[in-house]
Amino acid sequence: MMEKSKIILICTFAFLGLSFMPVKVKELKFPDNFSVGKEKLIVSGAGVRQKYFIDLYYAVLYMKHKEKNPQRIIDANEEMSFKIHIVSRHVNNQNLEEALREGFKLSMGGNSSGLQKEIDLLVNAFSDKIQVGDEFDLSYMPDNGVNVKKNGKDRVLIQGLAFKKALFGIWFGKEPADEDLKQELLGLND
Repeated sequence: MMEKSKIILICTFAFLGLSFMPVKVKELKFPDNFSVGKEKLIVSGAGVRQKYFIDLYYAVLYMKHKEKNPQRIIDANEEMSFKIHIVSRHVNNQNLEEALREGFKLSMGGNSSGLQKEIDLLVNAFSDKIQVGDEFDLSYMPDNGVNVKKNGKDRVLIQGLAFKKALFGIWFGKEPADEDLKQELLGLND
């Protein structure tokens, strides 16, 4: 009976240890949780944004619970955060601006004019020189909007659920920035 108890105890600690391990995307480790406001979020998915076989950035989606349905992620009026870690010198202000504007256009069915002011605010938040190792957090809080941070420093707060939906639609919409990344963020490539 004593042996059985030891085995159960060892298995329990092994399981608990696995659930609190940092998330690894290639060689980079990310925390397994992230706080937005008073909410403690967990990793819902993580992946790599590639173009022409070049890794551009690593991304991690933090939510209250794991979610595999992209439309629920887009529509959810709850705390969540999308972390972007730049890993390529090929990512600069100009091509990031182009990618964001194109992403919004695709996310919004070809017409992003209704959120042009908010999109301009976001693009402006990325106006400083972008370098390998820079980290951006796009964190949504229902009562406040999307808070954009660069390397832990606040850049801009953009209000509105409509903006949040369009923003998260860039990665989770019907025409995402990268279908493979979308699948990784949804945990469908496990």
